[in-house]
Amino acid sequence: MLKNQKGITLIALVITIIVLLILAGITITMLSSQDSAPNKAAEAKIINDVGAAKDAVGLTASSALQEWYSTKYTATTLPENFPATAQDAVLAANYSSAKVTITKDTSGDTKKIIIKSTEGRSSDSNKYSVTGEVSNAGGITWKDGEWQAESGN
Repeated sequence: MLKNQKGITLIALVITIIVLLILAGITITMLSSQDSAPNKAAEAKIINDVGAAKDAVGLTASSALQEWYSTKYTATTLPENFPATAQDAVLAANYSSAKVTITKDTSGDTKKIIIKSTEGRSSDSNKYSVTGEVSNAGGITWKDGEWQAESGN
């Protein structure tokens, strides 16, 4: 009677729909969580921007040191407002970047250069920053970067 009838059964159709719903649920969960690929990619971009600025600061500091040492040891008279130490020369250099803010902290015994992202993390708006301590010889020792909540200032 109905032995030669071809096509899919209702059970096969229901099973297929259930499998597709499970896959859709997993995909939506993966794309909307904090550990999603888009969020991790955005964080990696921010960290990369700070890293690029850190490299630029290092190059600018190297140029400032090279100029300071060559002037100090080859000039017969030092220019007016010449930095007293290599550390001062590194701190006096102009650092700039469009994607981060670069500040100098010369208030304490330890002189620092602080690089902070201008973009916040999508999950909590925290900003990534890295701090470099400037030695008396002008070298910069970078600390590990960290995500920080914005302060009220």
